[in-house]
Amino acid sequence: MKLRTRISLLFIGIALVPIILTTVFVSILMAKHDERIQYEHTREYAVATAHYLETYFTTRTDLINTYAQLYNQGFTSWEEYKDIVEISVTEHIFEKIILAMKDGTYYATGNDGNPYFGGKQTSNNASPNATLSNISSRDYFKYLIHDNTREENRRLISDPVISLSNKKRQILVTQTIFDSNGKLAGIVAGSITLDFIDTYIEKTNLELKAKFSEDANFIILSNTGAYIYHWIPELNLHIATIDGVETAVSPGIQDENAELQKIASEVIKGKSNTVKYVEPSTKEKFLCTYLPVAGTAYSLLILYPEKIIYEDLMFVIKTNILVIAIIALIVFILSVIFSKSLINPLSILSGTLKGISMGGADLTKRLSEEGNDVVSDIGKNFNAFSQSLHTIMSGVKNNAHQLQGVSDNLHQNIGHTKNSLLEIDQNVAELSNDAIDLSAAVEETSSTIHQISRNIESLNMQIETQSHSVDDSSASIEEMVANIQAVSNNLNKAKAGFATLRKDSDTGKIAIESVIESINKTVALSNELLETNEVIGAITNQTNILAMNAAIEAAHAGDAGKGFSVVADEVRKLAEDSAEQSKKIAEVLKQTVDNINRVLEESNYANKAFDTITDQVNSVLQFIDETDSAMKEQTEGSNQVLEALKKIQNITQEILSGSTEMSSGAGMILTEMERLQNIAVHLNTSSGSMKENIEKINTAILSVASLSDKNKELGDALQKTSDGFIL
Repeated sequence: MKLRTRISLLFIGIALVPIILTTVFVSILMAKHDERIQYEHTREYAVATAHYLETYFTTRTDLINTYAQLYNQGFTSWEEYKDIVEISVTEHIFEKIILAMKDGTYYATGNDGNPYFGGKQTSNNASPNATLSNISSRDYFKYLIHDNTREENRRLISDPVISLSNKKRQILVTQTIFDSNGKLAGIVAGSITLDFIDTYIEKTNLELKAKFSEDANFIILSNTGAYIYHWIPELNLHIATIDGVETAVSPGIQDENAELQKIASEVIKGKSNTVKYVEPSTKEKFLCTYLPVAGTAYSLLILYPEKIIYEDLMFVIKTNILVIAIIALIVFILSVIFSKSLINPLSILSGTLKGISMGGADLTKRLSEEGNDVVSDIGKNFNAFSQSLHTIMSGVKNNAHQLQGVSDNLHQNIGHTKNSLLEIDQNVAELSNDAIDLSAAVEETSSTIHQISRNIESLNMQIETQSHSVDDSSASIEEMVANIQAVSNNLNKAKAGFATLRKDSDTGKIAIESVIESINKTVALSNELLETNEVIGAITNQTNILAMNAAIEAAHAGDAGKGFSVVADEVRKLAEDSAEQSKKIAEVLKQTVDNINRVLEESNYANKAFDTITDQVNSVLQFIDETDSAMKEQTEGSNQVLEALKKIQNITQEILSGSTEMSSGAGMILTEMERLQNIAVHLNTSSGSMKENIEKINTAILSVASLSDKNKELGDALQKTSDGFIL
């Protein structure tokens, strides 16, 4: 390759290589940086979108939770309940509210239901012969009620369902409700038609496509694999006619390709990430960001076209390539000009030197000194050099013969020195190996002692920690024993109080039984008085009849019976007064008997209450006895634990003392080992230094020997060469 071409290539290489390398390096850094920024950008956008969706559902789940709490707190009447929950329907938060009982029958806003069934929904709300509608077969109802064997408070946002009657797609926000006894009573649910969510989806779609590309899309996926939303309309929930029957079709992730199914399986597990995805049919590359939507059983997948993500980067790379090409062209033109101006004078000089070289090392030849440029200066300098060389070579030729004899003597002396140094080197090598072994042994021993010392220090710390822990445990157990003793004393006081209470209860019971017996006797006497009053009433009636008969007979007797008539009249009046008093007495006795019966009932109730109190007091006394026995056993066990802790504490102190002595001894050993190690290191360093110096001397001797040989060869060659010059 010609010098001109080499200089041009060298100039181009020196100019272009740094530019190309810098451009490539910067492009790689920009690619990594841009890729990281795009990943973060797509991630931030996905998080913001998921948060918006989370907020949408959180407001509704919180509202359903409020409705559930209302039912739990006693608002169980559908008429009252409907007036409260219907506000959310009026404000278009929910399409309707459903209150379903545990058997699957339900109430719903939007109509009054069937009045013949208390307002529940039926197959025909105007017919008394209709059948009750039932939602117990729904998946969300099964999860909240049938599968809820522990009667937990559960909440769920359902997969999309579709009504075959009104063709509306809807999502239910549901939660369990409980009766006054805390038993599972049913569910309350808010229906959200997907028409409500379409506004959110449309807004998200517009933002996504405006921010990235028309090819950017997203999916809302349930953790069951069902699509809440897919950008392809046919993959959303819809009604299709199959075999002449309208059927709800719910596509899901199981209908997608294997790669998207793999991504979805990670989403359903609650994971989030940004990965690369290739559409199998079109081979189009995407960045897929997926993450769960908090507070729901849904996840969000967003697909960003990779060509849009890297569009700016490709523009920068293409621009860099164009700039490099322009710079390369400019550098090439400059290199051609530069090499031409440099090479032409040198070509002239090369021709002249070629003529001199053909003269057989003739130092009498001279170059042309004409001109006033670099070449003429080279000619002048070369002529001066040739003259000086002529003088030098004359001396060299004379000295070359003398150098030959000196070289022979030097070669012999170098050989003897080389043999002596080999023996010294072997002895120093053995000494160095012994020093290395000693240093390694000392270092290994020192390391072991250091490890033992660290272990002893660690043991000391652990023993001190254990000692503190034992002290704390002992104090805690002593405090626990004192508390147990206090509890035992309180139990004895309670036992004495309950014994007094049982005694007083027995006394009260005996008194109540005596009262009941007296009342029973009073009831018997009152009954006898009633019977006596009835007899008096009968006598009064008979007397009244006799008085009437006497008055009749006195009337028949005329004047002779007047006196008898007066007596009969008085007797009749007396009989009437007696009858009236008998009635009053009967009324009073009846009220008295009623009052006594009420007193008897209250006394019997009080007697039963005293029986119950006695039973409860006996139960409490038995529990106090059992608790007192357990407290005594606990006290004895705690005392045993205290004794064991004291023994452990004594042993710990002994171990700590021995460990301290071991630590002190280990420190002394470490000091001696460090001194020994310093000696070994010094010995090793000295022997190493000696070996290095000997190796340097040996190397120098070998070099001198080689130089001596070379010197002899050069002396011979120099003599031959100097003889070849024409002086």
